[in-house]
Amino acid sequence: MIKYIDISTPEEFIEMRNGGYEHYITVNGGIYNHIVINIKSDLDFEGFDLTNSCDTQLNVTIHGAGYTLKNINVKTQSAAEYAFLNMIGYIANINIERISICAKGPINFIKAGHTEVSKVSFQSVHITDMLLWTDTNELNCITILRGTKCAYDVLLHGRIYGRRKIRAINVDNDTFINCVFRLYIVALYGGASSIMTSDNNGYEIACTYANTYVAVRDIY
Repeated sequence: MIKYIDISTPEEFIEMRNGGYEHYITVNGGIYNHIVINIKSDLDFEGFDLTNSCDTQLNVTIHGAGYTLKNINVKTQSAAEYAFLNMIGYIANINIERISICAKGPINFIKAGHTEVSKVSFQSVHITDMLLWTDTNELNCITILRGTKCAYDVLLHGRIYGRRKIRAINVDNDTFINCVFRLYIVALYGGASSIMTSDNNGYEIACTYANTYVAVRDIY
């Protein structure tokens, strides 16, 4: 069964992000096996502490209903990887804007992947006014963890700084992928940058990039 939870405040979103709703799911297959989050309003995170990385892989799907998450500001000296979201599920119909993340360690801004390989992991996800900066060798705006039809209508717009492995889209999939980017804008800065990489044994099928702008600059 699926547990549906409405989120209307930044505090509720942070509780979800920190694993506060995972008690609905038990290891032995309890009443609920997945959580669906319904965003019910714009969420402004100005002044909220988001320094803790979302290290636990959340068994959630997020339906944004066109609402906006904004003012995500993080500065961390931790050498560990930082993730704003880390999900076994998909994220859809959401805007994320005014992001500033400066981290000493690697950054994976959003990691998501559906457990069913025929499903979409990112759909109508628009990330704008983004600044990501890391002092290490790995930075990914989004990481697609699994799935064959991985992304549809994805917008990434902003500045990305790092030493190497600076990737707008990282595909962590040991089978195959099928990505469609209807609108895709990104500026990359770093030593070894790319629009998209496929790790392990993955390969691309029917990838489309529309209105694409890439500026690669070696700043080191």
